[in-house]
Amino acid sequence: MADKIKSSYKFSKSFYDHAITQGKWWSKLYFKLLWGGVMTMRLPAGC
Repeated sequence: MADKIKSSYKFSKSFYDHAITQGKWWSKLYFKLLWGGVMTMRLPAGC
């Protein structure tokens, strides 16, 4: 059972790492479909 939990955790971590960094083709598609593209909002200085 512990192996299944570790495997699931690694898969979900890997999925979100790729989605956030947009390193894979599917992550670019995911980001574009779900969020409407790349965020263009800039944070104010000092944050």
